[in-house]
Amino acid sequence: MLDRRRFLVGAAAAAGLALGGGGLALERLLGGSNGSSPPLGKEPAGLPARQFAWDHTLSRDSYGNPVAPLYDRLLFLDVRPSPTAASAATLEAALRTLERTFTWGPEGLLFTVGWGPHYFRDVLKTGSPVPEPTVLSTFESPELDGYDICIHLACDDASRLAAVDAALLRGRPLAGATGSLRITGPLRWRETRTGFVGTGLPARHQRVAGIPSGRPVPLDSPLFMGFRSGLLKNQASEDSVAIADGPFADGTTMHVSYMHLNLEFWYDRNNERQRVQ
Repeated sequence: MLDRRRFLVGAAAAAGLALGGGGLALERLLGGSNGSSPPLGKEPAGLPARQFAWDHTLSRDSYGNPVAPLYDRLLFLDVRPSPTAASAATLEAALRTLERTFTWGPEGLLFTVGWGPHYFRDVLKTGSPVPEPTVLSTFESPELDGYDICIHLACDDASRLAAVDAALLRGRPLAGATGSLRITGPLRWRETRTGFVGTGLPARHQRVAGIPSGRPVPLDSPLFMGFRSGLLKNQASEDSVAIADGPFADGTTMHVSYMHLNLEFWYDRNNERQRVQ
C-alpha cells in the first residue's frame, strides 16, 4: 500500500500496477532503481488524505462563501527520459520539505500535483486514466497543453510563491527549509503561469492590454470583470469530485486552461446594470 506522499509521486506507477496487471515494483515502473535517492524526511502529522481538499483551510466571507487563496502559481514540467525511483524521491522529498516548512493553508502554503496523459502514455507506456484534452467547440482553435506534470501552488503571499518557485526550479535557498529543493534534475521546466483573485487586486493591476483606460474595474471586485465567482453551491463539492476507489482513491482530476479576455466592449459598451444582466 502506498502512503499519501508515495502515492502522489508514484501515482502513475500505481496506475501502471492497476492497468498493467500487478506485481511490478515501483522502481521498475519508474524505469529502474539506479541513482541515489535523497532522504525524504518525516511527513508532518495532520495533513488531509486528499491533497486537493483545501476548503477546510479557507476563511469565509460575511455570506459564508469560502475565500480562495489570493495568489496562484502553476508550474508545468516534463519528466526527463528514463526516470528512476530516485527521480520520484527527489520530487517527494522537495514536497515533504514544503509541508514541513509551511502551515497547510493560505496563510502558509497549499499545493497539489497533477499528472498529464502524456506521462502515462509516453513515459510509462500504459493507458492514461485521464483523457487527452480536446477542442470543445467548432469556433475555437486552442493550443492544447501536453505537459507531464502540473504543480499548483497557492497562498496569500505572492513573494512566498516566488521563493518556492525559485527553490524548486533553480535551487535557490528557501528560508526555513533545510537542503536543496531543486526538482529540475529529473524534471524539465516548461512554463509557469501566475494569477491572483481577491478584493482590490484586479483594480490595482488593471493597466494591462484588454482593459480600457479610465480604471473601470471596481475597487472592491475580486475579478477583472467586476464580479465574484466563489459562491455557495456554484461549484461541485470536494466529496463529489473525489475518486471513490481504485489506485487513485481520494484523488481527483485537474482541468487547467487560460483565456485571453478583451474587456473593452464589456466596460465601454455596457453600463453596470447591463453587466449585471
